[in-house]
Amino acid sequence: MSAGIATPGLYYDVPAAVYHADPCPAPSLSSGVLRTILNQSIEHAALEHSRIGGSKRETTPAMNLGSVVHSLLAGESSDLVLGDFDSYRSAAAREWRTSIEASGKTPVLERDIEDARPIAKAVREKAGVGISNDPFASHGRSEVTTIWREGDAWCRARFDRLVIDPNGYADIWDWKTTSDISDRAIERAIAGMGYHIQAAFYLRGLAAVLPRYAGRLSFIFCFVETAPPYLVRRVTLSPTFQAIGRKKVSEGLALWQRAIATNDFRAPAFETLEVEAPAYLDEDDEITISTAA
Repeated sequence: MSAGIATPGLYYDVPAAVYHADPCPAPSLSSGVLRTILNQSIEHAALEHSRIGGSKRETTPAMNLGSVVHSLLAGESSDLVLGDFDSYRSAAAREWRTSIEASGKTPVLERDIEDARPIAKAVREKAGVGISNDPFASHGRSEVTTIWREGDAWCRARFDRLVIDPNGYADIWDWKTTSDISDRAIERAIAGMGYHIQAAFYLRGLAAVLPRYAGRLSFIFCFVETAPPYLVRRVTLSPTFQAIGRKKVSEGLALWQRAIATNDFRAPAFETLEVEAPAYLDEDDEITISTAA
């Protein structure tokens, strides 16, 4: 398909590399960029945007594992390409990796996929247990790209799994790998990583392109352990948590729209900060503050 997308809608055949390079007519707002705006600044967001600053985020082993799990769960939609190498130490292995990345695919070694296979298997076997809306139903699709507009600003999202029932509901499923499946750990992860903002943004985008499903859209997180026994937990957000997410999305979107309209991505200047001394600094000392007459 063409690298450019000029019409809002759902797209099922956008390679990951094309999506992350931003195929919209103008630099678009993604969930990651939105959360950077809210957590840091519009200037930080512009710096990391593929079409503005082009600065790439550093990846961690946990992020790499999560990416491979996502690719395995995508099945036929996966852009994963296995390499018959023990490592990337040889020139041939490095050349292969470069060529695969240049083609828009994801290179992965057999040894790297071994840890991901049981995780993906657990999600496939356990995510839909006890519910009727199976995430792996035949009418579901993986790695679905959504493009929409908010005023003059373009927005994009990529759903791990989208299940649209022609006569009922539309569910977005989002896979999350974790080392701790406890209630508290999941709550901390959602709040700390801004996943509630991601959920609100994705639902906003899906509502924009599927208006007939208004009131019948849902977002389900699926957390899975990265070590045995690979427990899986479905997670949804309370109405209050959802409302907070929607409010944050509106705040960040307004900042992005203003920056796009003015082509000004500078963060506001900081006011002078007066810093209080930490209590431990004067625990053992008597300090007298004098003022000039």
